[in-house]
Amino acid sequence: MSDSDHDHDPETEDVGVELRVFGGGAPAGWERVADVEEVVRLKKDGVTGVRSTDEAEPGFDEPEPRKHHKSRRNHRIATLSMAGAACILVIGTVAFVMWKRGDKPGDRSAFDIIEMAPGEAGSAGDRFAKSTGRYYKEAREILGSFLAAATPEEAAKWVRGGEGMLEFIRRDTGAVQLSDDDIYRMKLKVHDGAEGRQWISLDGKDGLRRNVEAVFVVNGDGLEFDWAATTGASELGLEELRSSEPGTEALIRVVVSGDSFYNSTFPEEEVRCFEIESASGLEVAWAYAPKSSEVVRQIDEALHADGTILTSENSAKMTLRVRNSGSGTTGQFELVDVVAKGWIIWESP
Repeated sequence: MSDSDHDHDPETEDVGVELRVFGGGAPAGWERVADVEEVVRLKKDGVTGVRSTDEAEPGFDEPEPRKHHKSRRNHRIATLSMAGAACILVIGTVAFVMWKRGDKPGDRSAFDIIEMAPGEAGSAGDRFAKSTGRYYKEAREILGSFLAAATPEEAAKWVRGGEGMLEFIRRDTGAVQLSDDDIYRMKLKVHDGAEGRQWISLDGKDGLRRNVEAVFVVNGDGLEFDWAATTGASELGLEELRSSEPGTEALIRVVVSGDSFYNSTFPEEEVRCFEIESASGLEVAWAYAPKSSEVVRQIDEALHADGTILTSENSAKMTLRVRNSGSGTTGQFELVDVVAKGWIIWESP
């Protein structure tokens, strides 16, 4: 065979070879030809009897090691997309429900902040259970309107007793100081009062961080703001009563507790002694009544006392009628009557 024939022998012809290398790079002596996706094609001349992968049979299976990673990555993307869509759907649904209910975003439902007063019977809760949400909204609106009034006359339109409370309002125009935000943060409570009667309150703090209990009485299907019970309004302050003429009587709202300040005018053998403190806590005096009197019996009942021993640990809000005994500056008064156990006068004030 001639050299020319040998040069053209298909089995010995120097045709070169192309290989595909996964991961990039090229071995020594190999020339990088082109990239196909993430596969590097290499070529080397002088190799005989080997065909390029481009000439492989149709059944040749080309490895695809990257496809599995791409599949997992695509699956993660799809999962995250579905989770995001679900979150958006939930947020949208909550926002729509709050908008329909009339709440502002971030508001708490009224029913999340309604509670029974500690230690009280469940009858009040049973009575108000179906109306607490409406009462909560109405109470805030009434209180806000009262505080926004420009004059005592306008304010009196929003309180229980109306014009009959005008003088009290004039005397204590700054007794309740609340901003709209203060009112909005107040908590609604349901209470059982004396004689099985129920009432509700908005409890919170004013801008000076003082405790405020705004009292409301149900009248028919609506509420009445009991401003007198809210502020502890009295016909005369204890200091005013002390300096009044002997025999002067006044209706006062005070915190009552047991005490033992006796003297020759009020001997321990004949009377019981009680300390009375003003709603503000700034005025204190003493009040007395005969041991066997109805007044003492009712106070003992309000204080949950045994009728013999009373201490300052027992105290209760009460509305009393007291008289200046004429005992000078000692601040000792006579107890005339228990008007109400608490600061709410259930009959028309």
